[in-house]
Amino acid sequence: MFLAPFMAILAVSLLTHAASAGFEWLYPLRFVAACCALWFLRRSYQALDWSFTGTGPIIGVAVAVLWIALDRVIHPSIGAAMPAALAGAPAAARTAWIAIRILAAATTVPIAEELAFRGFLLRRLMAEDFEGVPSGRFTWPALLLSSLAFGALHGGRWIAGTLAGLLYGFAMVGRPILAAGCPSGSLSRGPQSHGGRLGDAVIAHATTNALLAIWVLAGNQWQLW
Repeated sequence: MFLAPFMAILAVSLLTHAASAGFEWLYPLRFVAACCALWFLRRSYQALDWSFTGTGPIIGVAVAVLWIALDRVIHPSIGAAMPAALAGAPAAARTAWIAIRILAAATTVPIAEELAFRGFLLRRLMAEDFEGVPSGRFTWPALLLSSLAFGALHGGRWIAGTLAGLLYGFAMVGRPILAAGCPSGSLSRGPQSHGGRLGDAVIAHATTNALLAIWVLAGNQWQLW
């Protein structure tokens, strides 16, 4: 249940890339695949904590700003206009594709990736019986390794992806890792627990993706998509 939506997106993306000639018109199939996986397993997700606090959107905004800033610093000369195939398409087709792209970025992608990387991988790196590990518990090695894996998913923007993974991890564990009142030397390799929510990580991720979508469309920064 933690990996199925993410694996569905990956599997379909392989097919859509293979079937595409220059532009991925079949991208909406990724959205459909994720929706099907989430719907099929919907009862399994009822036990998860989808509630969220104001921390999620704040972290989401911070990641979006960081992502854009790093893109400007690392790739200062890179900017991309709307792909020619999309720009030359009929208005209805272009609008529908962009709408589904935004919808996926703000809904199915955050849910699928947070289930996989924070819900599963972060906790699996701490214990074989990962479902017994509360979402507010973490170890530094697990947090760092899961964030690196998340960064690797983003290819050339792996630095931004890794930092984003760390911040989404902070969102799930419930408060900043370097919490006030933590005694000197207590931030060890042992598990820390602060009562977190997977919902906060999902909302943070969704906020980031929504803001990046606005940046892509308003600033003509299609290289981020």
